[in-house]
This record gives sequence, C-alpha cells and structure tokens, in this order.
Amino acid sequence: EKFACNSRATHMYIACSGSLVYYLGDDASNPEEISRGVFMCEACLWIVWDHKGKLVAATPSEMIAINAAAFQTLMAQGNCSALCRTYASIYLAHITELDSVDPDGMTDIVEDMAAIKELVKEAYYRWTGSGEIRHIHSFETDPEVILNDDAASSVGVIAPTTFLGFIGRLLR
Repeated sequence: EKFACNSRATHMYIACSGSLVYYLGDDASNPEEISRGVFMCEACLWIVWDHKGKLVAATPSEMIAINAAAFQTLMAQGNCSALCRTYASIYLAHITELDSVDPDGMTDIVEDMAAIKELVKEAYYRWTGSGEIRHIHSFETDPEVILNDDAASSVGVIAPTTFLGFIGRLLR
C-alpha cells in the first residue's frame, strides 16, 4: 500500500510502470487500474490534502514521487514564487468548486488534464498579463520535452505535466 485513505498526502506521484490499483474511499468493490503517466495527488503540492482513497501495487511498480514540502520550498525561491502562488490560488478555487458540486467525487487521481491545462493558462495569463502560450505539450505525447531544451523555442507548458514542466523551463 503506497498511501491510505484519510492519511495526509506528502508526495505527488506519476505512475511509470507496473500494475497500480486505486480504491476510492473504503470501497474495495470498484478498483481503478492506474496506467503509465497518470498523475496522483497533485493537490498536496498546493494545498493541505488528505488522501481520498488508497493506492496499492498489484505487481512491482515504479512511480515518480515529488516531495510536496521540498517542492514548496524550491518554488518559494526566485522568479517562480509569484507564478506558483497564482497557480495555487487558481487551483484551490478549482478544487473548492469541484468539492461543492460533488463532495463524494473527490479523488487523488488527476482525471481532467484539459482542466489542469486551462488552470495553467489562467495562471500564466495572470502572472504575465499575456495569454499567449504558443506550445502546449503533454507528458503522455511528448515526455522528452521536459528534458530537451530544443523542443520549443517559445514558452513550453507541460500540465502538471503542464505546470511542473513550465516551472522547469523557468528555472533553466
């Protein structure tokens, strides 16, 4: 078991390989298989987050783990802090709205990447005063963009795939 329902989230996870299964709440009757590239627990990077379910490995598995406290410390420094605060504020409003619509539907799984990309665009717009983002890459279709400086000459955005990639470009 990687994390348990109602425990405090300390890491964001990205599934890389193996067979992971997520159970929402205490319901063991409706498991959700987690595939490669799925993001879990992004919320803990921006707000205090308690897990809404549990994650178990059905087979030996690999995940990328991003320590929330270390991420927050790093993002509070330098040029990124204002952008991070802006994104965190927008993210909190988004989560609050989702919770008000369907409190039982909250999950640790980042399911709507299109919505996350829109949050990133809004944060970028508020931060720069410009809505122009010429390249939007997704982790699923272009994982190398995170590591490749030649991938885009203009601002590249990778959702939390997006946001994390965007921050990575700013730090270069």
